[in-house]
Amino acid sequence: MAVLDYFPVKAIKTGMLFSTSIIETTSSILSKRKKEENHFF
Repeated sequence: MAVLDYFPVKAIKTGMLFSTSIIETTSSILSKRKKEENHFF
């Protein structure tokens, strides 16, 4: 029971860290693309 109670907490924390890194990576890619678009125009 203790393992089942512990696992979701660890999974949620890992998922939050993972989603945060995805958001940061996506935003950095989008900002780079915006700079490139501004350079072309």
